[in-house]
Amino acid sequence: MYLKQCCTLLIVIGFSLDHVMAGFEDQAKIYASNGHIIFESAMDKNITFYLKGGGHVNIGSQSIDQLLQTVTKMMLNGRASLSDGAGQMFLPTGGSIADQVQMLSTYVGGPFGLIKRVEKLEQDSSTRNVTPVNPRISALARRIRAVETKLATLQESLQQTDYCRSGPCQHGGTCLNMYNSFLCLCPSNWEGQTCTTDVNECAQFAGTDLGCQNGASCQNQHGGYSCICADGWRGIHCNTRTQDCATSGAELCGHGACVQSKDGYRCICDQGWKTNGVTPACNVDVDECSESRPHCSKDPEVSCINLPGSFVCGACPAGYTGNGFYCVDINECETNNGGCSTAPSVPCINTRGSFRCGSCPAGYAGDGKTCLAQGSRCTPGLCHAMARCVDYGSATPNCVCLPGYTGSGFGVSGCIRSSWNPCASAPCRNGGTCVKTDSQNFSCLCPPDTNPPLCMRTASPCESNPCQNGGTCAPMANRFVCRCPPSYTGLRCQVMARACGGIPSKPNGTRRKTHSNRTAYNQKATGTK
Repeated sequence: MYLKQCCTLLIVIGFSLDHVMAGFEDQAKIYASNGHIIFESAMDKNITFYLKGGGHVNIGSQSIDQLLQTVTKMMLNGRASLSDGAGQMFLPTGGSIADQVQMLSTYVGGPFGLIKRVEKLEQDSSTRNVTPVNPRISALARRIRAVETKLATLQESLQQTDYCRSGPCQHGGTCLNMYNSFLCLCPSNWEGQTCTTDVNECAQFAGTDLGCQNGASCQNQHGGYSCICADGWRGIHCNTRTQDCATSGAELCGHGACVQSKDGYRCICDQGWKTNGVTPACNVDVDECSESRPHCSKDPEVSCINLPGSFVCGACPAGYTGNGFYCVDINECETNNGGCSTAPSVPCINTRGSFRCGSCPAGYAGDGKTCLAQGSRCTPGLCHAMARCVDYGSATPNCVCLPGYTGSGFGVSGCIRSSWNPCASAPCRNGGTCVKTDSQNFSCLCPPDTNPPLCMRTASPCESNPCQNGGTCAPMANRFVCRCPPSYTGLRCQVMARACGGIPSKPNGTRRKTHSNRTAYNQKATGTK
């Protein structure tokens, strides 16, 4: 019962497949059957292989497309005949050696060559057990194998020498390596064995649309040609009537200004452009880099780069600064002593485009950038980059941080920048209060009778004790007044006072001098000094 159900199911699947496949008759198919791969096209359709790049269609080790190319090339040269008329196969006697060797290789080792045919004979003879024929087939196979070996050796020798390595083809020609020679495929405007012979386009294009028209004269040039137009005509082939400057536009002169003249026009070229010497149009770039006078720096040498209608100079070489037109030496010694040692101090010597460090001082050894005390234990990396190594002969060498840095001096974190407090020195005077504004600056809050920035008191005019002989100084604004004792007078109490010289109003009087002595005079007496 189970077997019957399976058979019924297979029959149904078979009918279903027939109906399904019937809908794909107009589509291409690929089959895999008994190890075979079958390509089937749709009705009346082709099977085509397209290759990209350097790929090939191979059967075994033989390239079908290369074989077809070789046969086609020899057929086109009239040298490929596969039969001599009597049905006997033979090799062509003409063509290049490489073509003949390729054809021989195909006849011997190709998919339908002699080796395959001998192998088929061996297989048939062993199947039919034809004993007398076997030795002859074996001998024939050995001879064919020997020919195959010789062909392989010949092909290897043909490929050893590359005659295109020296680049013999000029003016953009493509070199093909041949046996004991080479072949140049030249551009259309060059010819000859090495593409060095200019093609005479004037003769080649005469009478065609590419030639000079309307009575123009053709002038052959290296790699091209030019047309000298007759009056009233212009253009590359002189097929356009001449127009004046007002109606022709910018095309007439190219990179230039059109100026009308009696016989037509002339072009004044823009800077960086010139004419070709035949037509007035300014369409030829001036190669400033090839002119005799240099545009870019020659000492030091700077490359010149030509551009359409202009040029630019390359960058100045290392050790110089400038715009390429001129370059100035950089004095590396002005920055960080050029990298030369500063502890101990080593002179930096500037040179053109570079610099060098002087010798380490006595007692030190090194290249000038790094100087180590001779016989010391100071080694690179022992101290911080901002520290100086000092070996005084103690248990270990010392690392001393440079001014502005603090720390042990040892290792990559041995020195840190000092955190300086600008108020640490108490710069504000006379009771002023210091206020830190940033890491480097401060300001003072000053008490009365003091003046910023440091709260200094205003100097008193009496500070120098200007009053003499016991006088008392009294400040008044920016000046002073001396209160003198009774016996002195003057701005500074520097003059002795005179108490006599008046008219006495009493019968008797006494005159006093500055001394303690007293002398009595009568009322009629005249006081004297």
